[in-house]
Amino acid sequence: MDIDQRLSKQLLSQDYKHRDAEGMEKFLSIGEAYALAENAIAVVSNLETCVSHVFYGGLGERLGIARKGDHHVLDSIWEEEIFCHIHPDDFVRKQLGELHFYRFVKELPPAEASDCLFVGTLRMNDAKGRWLTVVHRIRYFFSDDNKVWLALCLYSLMPSLPSGDCILNTASGTLIPVSTATLHHILSSREKDVLRLIRQGLSSKMIADRLSISIFTVNRHRQNILDKLHCSNSIAACHRAETLGII
Repeated sequence: MDIDQRLSKQLLSQDYKHRDAEGMEKFLSIGEAYALAENAIAVVSNLETCVSHVFYGGLGERLGIARKGDHHVLDSIWEEEIFCHIHPDDFVRKQLGELHFYRFVKELPPAEASDCLFVGTLRMNDAKGRWLTVVHRIRYFFSDDNKVWLALCLYSLMPSLPSGDCILNTASGTLIPVSTATLHHILSSREKDVLRLIRQGLSSKMIADRLSISIFTVNRHRQNILDKLHCSNSIAACHRAETLGII
């Protein structure tokens, strides 16, 4: 028997108790929110009714399956429309890993089992025929009598993380390292001049005279500084700019 057949047999041979619609709606909301927030794909599979809900973020468009925000309902516990994009070798490894994960969590108390997460990486073919590295995560949710009644599967782009902090575009997988050098360019040269004078205690009129600009321009620079540094007042902006090495 193939791995996927063995897994299907174990998942679908359980004696389920009736699940209330409200509980299912909660997980559907979680799946939809995750897909949109992370530009990922979220699959919520109800093993009792043998129905899967697939929510698509930006990754769905990269793969050429669906548009961001689309919601597909499948009469299966398996997301076949996604599986066809997985590298054959990785698909076998995925199924085997999921089978081991199911057997592992079945030996645990339901509360502890629900805290366990299967994590792996997959190569997935995008709409242009390029291989993307995707993180695949699975979490099972259990009834009181230790029956798996719902599976939440998540697919998201996996960037090659650098050391240190970075900004991630979840739709394209692009990474922008965050360093002192990049932070230095958050404020324009004129905004830095204004902030240095603010730090010295000068008023807007005094700054305008010093820089030979209008008070209106000074106030515009002050507001831009607060917006860019996410501060509510000039004192906090000066402190944050000093901490980040901007001035």
